[in-house]
Amino acid sequence: MKQSKMSAMNPRLFFSILFVIIIGWIAAATYAFSQELEQPVYLDHYFENYAHENLQMQFYYITNKDDNETVNMITLGDLPAFIEDFQEGTSYVQQFGLHELRTLSVKMDPYELSQLKEKAVINEITVYLTNGDSYTADIGEIVIHPAEESTKPYLSQVSSGDGDLTVSYLEAEEEITINGFEPHLPPYGMPDLTVHLPSAEDSFNEVNYVKKVEKRLKEGNGVEIQDLEFPLNLKKNEGFALSIQNRGNIKYVLNSWAMIDGEDKNGTAIRFPASLYHIPILTREDSRTIIERKGAGK
Repeated sequence: MKQSKMSAMNPRLFFSILFVIIIGWIAAATYAFSQELEQPVYLDHYFENYAHENLQMQFYYITNKDDNETVNMITLGDLPAFIEDFQEGTSYVQQFGLHELRTLSVKMDPYELSQLKEKAVINEITVYLTNGDSYTADIGEIVIHPAEESTKPYLSQVSSGDGDLTVSYLEAEEEITINGFEPHLPPYGMPDLTVHLPSAEDSFNEVNYVKKVEKRLKEGNGVEIQDLEFPLNLKKNEGFALSIQNRGNIKYVLNSWAMIDGEDKNGTAIRFPASLYHIPILTREDSRTIIERKGAGK
């Protein structure tokens, strides 16, 4: 009768294979432990806005894939914010092996905002969990100004983002003249900010603006913001497009504005913001770099 392969196996060979398997398990467990985050890591956010009763913010953070803790509320400096659409569990935006990129949507406390008398600059947030724990995280730079006196919308705006390109279409609500265009951006990692003016042969509307701008960018057309010539005269319902292109491996979340100086049809000076919004697409290497830079790994 023939012996089974296991009983015929040399004991030394058997234990050698078993040793290799155990070492592999230990190595995998050690790697997983070394990659585990002690607390979630928030991307840098560059936000700038006015205080108003419906002010909302959305933050992006990297955490362990098996992180099941639920956020109860946060504070930005001394300003409290409450979770929007509170529910158990959190959906992820991207996965990077043992980590996930998730979002956290909050609404600022309207009473506290109404008490704001001067500009608040916030670099850290404190996150409070439903289990009673809390932690502080570096957030980038959040700037909140006291409520603006006039909120008249001289320009309507629609935006669309795809990958590392965000495109907006801005249309005049009434006849205006634009004399200046000052983007509020961080001093590091500037994206390509390009203005696309309509022509007789190539006009924009809120349906076709994305394809029009993508075509222009492929052809190398569009005016860099610093090269824009003023004044820019817009009749009612006339508009222009604005593109934000991430060519420099920028990994911060942008929700800011370009402050526009101009005149209405009566020659009265006007000043109002147009939104600048961009969310980066991360790779696994990007997530590792962010984690290492913020020193959150074990």
